[in-house]
Amino acid sequence: MMLSDKTKLKQAINQIAQLQTEKKSKDDEINEAVALAAEKFELNKRTIKALAKDTRSNEMERAERRLQEEELDQCRAALGLLADLPLGEAAVAEVAASTKNGKARGKQGRKPTTIHATHEGGTA
Repeated sequence: MMLSDKTKLKQAINQIAQLQTEKKSKDDEINEAVALAAEKFELNKRTIKALAKDTRSNEMERAERRLQEEELDQCRAALGLLADLPLGEAAVAEVAASTKNGKARGKQGRKPTTIHATHEGGTA
């Protein structure tokens, strides 16, 4: 037997209330840790919070760099044998430059060029 929509809504609301309670508890723990650090190191609370935020930001940047490296490795693997050829090396370099800059652009800020295959006497 499936639960009614009313029962499901009530469960969802109870879950949200529980999470809010847990969040409040964590916020209290954080404020207490900030106050203790500020007192121990004779800094104001704003400074402690700024340092914690900076640390969190650095961790996020490292995670983003790891993700970009994983994507680059996937591109290299997808190129397979082409990675050893000039075209493959150029593609790898372009992907590396675009992930490094956070943009889908080549090394010099221009849009990547598209290579069109040609057939005998014409374009594809």
